[in-house]
Amino acid sequence: MKKVILLSVIFLVSASTVFSQKIQLGVVTGINYSLFSVQKDTTQKNGIPVGYHFGITCSFRVSNRLTLSPELSSNTITYHFKDLIVKISVNEKTSFATLSVPLKYTVGKERRFFVYAGPSLQYVAKSQQKLHYQESGTENIHDVTKSFPRYSFSLLAGAGYRFTLSDRLNPSLYADYTQSLFHIDREDVLKTSNFKYMRIGAGLFYTLK
Repeated sequence: MKKVILLSVIFLVSASTVFSQKIQLGVVTGINYSLFSVQKDTTQKNGIPVGYHFGITCSFRVSNRLTLSPELSSNTITYHFKDLIVKISVNEKTSFATLSVPLKYTVGKERRFFVYAGPSLQYVAKSQQKLHYQESGTENIHDVTKSFPRYSFSLLAGAGYRFTLSDRLNPSLYADYTQSLFHIDREDVLKTSNFKYMRIGAGLFYTLK
């Protein structure tokens, strides 16, 4: 986890020296909605799979309409389902760090609408399952972090709208989708992955140059 944060900071500092025409620093926060599938004959979804995200971001202008917008964020996603065979309710919560490096393109004369896409790296820090046995009414909590891959490599795509409070301060709203392509598990083995979720959030940017 510390290595991921250190490499992310080094990347942001290096990028700031390369793209020095116009720099924006910002914070983003919002909700994550997990998109997971279950076997309908043995399991059933139970509850709303909502988590959250919070992060820091910056934007470096590449051209008049194109910016590079790396983001480092802390995330949680949740899964809620019932096992119909053994009659267990499972509530799972996974915490992970994400480094995304999308390119953002502004649309229209006022350049308020924008779309973006790019690669993303997830590092799973912790995952827990809370099991509720319906017949006995007992509950158990299990750490299942090792059952998750260490790193997941994903693609991110989304769109948003930028507002103007002043010449330097710009809030925004956005929504995006992340789909993992493959991951490296705890034994450093490359495997396919089905890690996917949607985000809806708001950001606040401050222009330095």
